[in-house]
Amino acid sequence: GFKDMIGIGQEVQREKFLGSSKLDFLVGNTYLEVKTPLQQLQITVPDHVKTKKYTPFSSTDRFVRHITELADSLESHQRAILLCCFIYDNPGFEVIERSTNYEQVKAAVDDAQNRGVEIWQANFCLTPEGVALDKYFKTNV
Repeated sequence: GFKDMIGIGQEVQREKFLGSSKLDFLVGNTYLEVKTPLQQLQITVPDHVKTKKYTPFSSTDRFVRHITELADSLESHQRAILLCCFIYDNPGFEVIERSTNYEQVKAAVDDAQNRGVEIWQANFCLTPEGVALDKYFKTNV
């Protein structure tokens, strides 16, 4: 499914410790951390659909630690990837509502990207048979 991102035929290890973090995967020589932004759907919601008022997200310490550890891993590994996954066709991740720690998170992401961390996005679709990969692409946030 992700051959353009990580290649094929490499050993996949799950839940690998790196520094003080447990990252999702080590694929060959690439650390891969998967995130699913769930705070807001980036779609148009029809007027007849009732929604709750948005509360700014403030639990960002774990994310900042993970993206920093990914950047630090590049001292001894070839690549590091943050993969943002959506269960709908999201044209490209964007921050709609800023978290209470937005500036700290943005600085950590910018630093990680400047140090070589790649950010990719994967869009999935739900079918009666299960979840299917729709598309994936390299992105910048």
